[in-house]
Amino acid sequence: MSERNSYTTISTGSNTTVKSGYGKLRGLVVNPAAGSVVHVVDSVSIGATPNLNTSQTGEILRIGPYVDAEPEPYRFAIGFNVGLTIAATSNARVHVEFE
Repeated sequence: MSERNSYTTISTGSNTTVKSGYGKLRGLVVNPAAGSVVHVVDSVSIGATPNLNTSQTGEILRIGPYVDAEPEPYRFAIGFNVGLTIAATSNARVHVEFE
């Protein structure tokens, strides 16, 4: 039986909870601009305007700041418990694959 992953694309700088509850982060594709930062957090709420230059409570990973605009694919099998929230600067587009 094959596994079915879900996906979403975040195209504006924001905090987006892509899943509540437990699951697994499978991959990210980041289409950045210079200076873009992406945070992946095990949480359903990190506030309206988190500081992307510092660690967040429940942080799974932080990517950036990028120095160029080359798309970057990442593959994972990272579990989360509370929820999966992605916070990104307004100049990053992030495609998220999860289960």
